[in-house]
Amino acid sequence: MAVLLSIATAIGANHRASKGQSALLKWEADFVRLESGQTLYGRGPAFGDGPTAEGYPTLPFSLLLLSPFRALGPSLGPLAWALFKIGLA
Repeated sequence: MAVLLSIATAIGANHRASKGQSALLKWEADFVRLESGQTLYGRGPAFGDGPTAEGYPTLPFSLLLLSPFRALGPSLGPLAWALFKIGLA
């Protein structure tokens, strides 16, 4: 049962990534701001305020932890992140 759920989770993660709905893809602007030394906290269009804003800032520590997965690319990175989380579970 655990193997089947793991496979379904990996397939779901790959599907979300193909639609651009992965956290790694959603937080791309935050990755760029962190890499360029800009602040991640603030208000205005540059910080995601508006109808699509999620309402909370991405922690710099989270971005640093996800950076190796982001380096794998927009399709392989989210899948590797999902497989890593499955492995932890």
